[in-house]
Amino acid sequence: MSTATSGGVRRVLASGGAVDQVTTLDASAKEISHLWPEFLPDGRHFLYLATRAGVSSAIYVASLDGGTPKRLMESDYMVRVAPPDRFLFVRDDALVAQRFDLERLQLMGEPELVVNGILRTTGGRVAASASRTGVLVYGAGPGGSALSTIMLDRSGRVLPVPSLPQNVASGVRLSPDGRHLAFLRGNNQLRMPTELWLFDMERHVETRLATAAGGITTPQFSRDGSQLYFGTQGENGASSIVSQPVSGAAATAIELGLNDGAGRQPTVVAASLDHRQLVFSRFRGYGMGSQGLWTVPTAGAAKPVEYLPNAPVLGADLSPDGRWLAYAMASSSTDIAQVFIQPFPDSGGAKLAASGLDARSPRWRRDGRELFFWQQGRIMSVPVASTPRLSVGQATALFDYPPDGGVSVDVSSDGQRFVVGGSRFTTTAALTVAVNWTAGLKK
Repeated sequence: MSTATSGGVRRVLASGGAVDQVTTLDASAKEISHLWPEFLPDGRHFLYLATRAGVSSAIYVASLDGGTPKRLMESDYMVRVAPPDRFLFVRDDALVAQRFDLERLQLMGEPELVVNGILRTTGGRVAASASRTGVLVYGAGPGGSALSTIMLDRSGRVLPVPSLPQNVASGVRLSPDGRHLAFLRGNNQLRMPTELWLFDMERHVETRLATAAGGITTPQFSRDGSQLYFGTQGENGASSIVSQPVSGAAATAIELGLNDGAGRQPTVVAASLDHRQLVFSRFRGYGMGSQGLWTVPTAGAAKPVEYLPNAPVLGADLSPDGRWLAYAMASSSTDIAQVFIQPFPDSGGAKLAASGLDARSPRWRRDGRELFFWQQGRIMSVPVASTPRLSVGQATALFDYPPDGGVSVDVSSDGQRFVVGGSRFTTTAALTVAVNWTAGLKK
């Protein structure tokens, strides 16, 4: 098992017990994560996808008995095992199969076409699975690799909103007044979005606001909706936050004086009520897999200040009155995140748990009386009261939605609509079950 912040693959007995680390990230190779582990038929060896900054991701085979993992192929997606001796993986837009020598741990022969237009996500998941009895199930169809945007109500029903942007990489954000949708497109050598776009929800017009070769992180609107803040890097690796007027006027940069290496841009998570301060997250370096929360003034020469040092944070948002910061923080020992609320800007105040385990990406409603977050495949809602003291009610599930990888979700200010962007699984497609599927393979 693994997550994006687990620092490698872990294992636990099927009966329960202690969790042990099986693989560790190679900092010298700039590895970011080890994802999608899957056992080979011998039950001792397993595959995983190693994602890296600045170079292609790759599939490795490793052993529970230790030793150096063996690199098999370049890939941005997981590899599925098709017993007894085939691998299923993505090439271009297609799902292909190739034989594997279980003794020598190497591929044999040439890839053979299974189906075109296989569905997959930006996080590396592939919509295919093969059983030991020779049955294959997969999702494919026209536009199977398209990145789409949808709008949902509180029950999870898709709303008929015309002309929503397509080919959206990630980073969807609704403006406070609901009139604009910001999103990211493009792709650089680090597989990061390079273009910031704005969609007018009333006129159905898209406008490109900014480009940055060093990559652009998820944007954040100012409280009045006039500015978009995003993180990027220069050619020398120095991180900065850009303030881009929605009007399209010239942008200004806030130099952070930080250099975390390529692909480690800051991500703005909130802007203060008076526009004078930003809260951003920051990666801590290759092989460490964690972030911290920092604050920085929008003007002047003041340097960033740590708010939550050494905290593996998976999303944060500032309350509408600017008094409370909600954030999802993972335990360093279990890698399972939970949403907390604590005073802002004083980081020393007591924190209050607002969710159960495996929760992330909190977002406030405009009046501060409701907090939304993703937990175990569901969009959750919890009532919040700040007087006479901070308190949270019982969390309830609104609808099932398992975001994966590059999928990004935002909620409207009134809490009635949810926009989801950057997902390949939002494409409508049927699942196909194939028996004796190897008989139809084509080279």
